[in-house]
Amino acid sequence: MNFYKPMLAKSTSKPFSGKDWIFELKWDGFRAIAYVDDFFTIQSRNAKELKHFFPELEELKQLSKNVVVDGEIVTTVYCVLPCPIGGQTVTKRYSP
Repeated sequence: MNFYKPMLAKSTSKPFSGKDWIFELKWDGFRAIAYVDDFFTIQSRNAKELKHFFPELEELKQLSKNVVVDGEIVTTVYCVLPCPIGGQTVTKRYSP
């Protein structure tokens, strides 16, 4: 399986739109990339191993094999706005 760098946001001088682009909300989570095959690993954008901090994500092995998932690890919390929880909830679990 090939290893990749997670896609990261880039700054631009002005907003744009196009049929070849998909934009997503800023979730304020933890950027990571998961490799799912006979082995399982989750790596930070700096190639640090994260699977021990997010053991519940090992369930990805039950869904498919030979897959690379690039995304952001976030928590969802139901609360009355404004909700004081953001990326801090996820980043508290990671302490290198």
